[in-house]
Amino acid sequence: MELRAARIYPSEFRALLSPLVDSETPEILEESLSFVPKNGASYVVKGFLNNNFSSVWLEDEQGKIVSDILHIKREEFTEDVIEKVHLKVNGSRVALFAGINREETSDFVIKKLGEPDEVLEVQLSEREYPKLIQYHRYHDLPWPTQTVYQYNDLGSVYFWKSDEGHLTVANVKR
Repeated sequence: MELRAARIYPSEFRALLSPLVDSETPEILEESLSFVPKNGASYVVKGFLNNNFSSVWLEDEQGKIVSDILHIKREEFTEDVIEKVHLKVNGSRVALFAGINREETSDFVIKKLGEPDEVLEVQLSEREYPKLIQYHRYHDLPWPTQTVYQYNDLGSVYFWKSDEGHLTVANVKR
């Protein structure tokens, strides 16, 4: 599989400001990745990009690294330091919870963390989402809600319902 990792900016103006404002402007990481997928499994691309050390890999639902790990590193980053970084990534439910990304599906979150202790439907506040509430009122739609998976030992995962009906991560709170 070919993988290309790069920082993407929300606008051309922000990209032009990047060298002035960002202390770390990463190189693009682009390579072939060795990976054997399992039928029916879900995977997510993980990693980080910065000036000193960039690394990208694939993880399965349990947060285990299942591919080669692609690196761009500077001389001061030893193999020992790299190993410590990757040990933080793999392992505990706390690390898996901290690594949840926006747009992951509810099924993927359950595969990572197990069934939630509680599932809630929370109404959105007019103060936080005034335009969304106005839209719902104008079109005579029901008050918008979010689904929340509560993990008593970790925190809450908030989901939006996509147009296709899937729940995707909107926010994570400890």
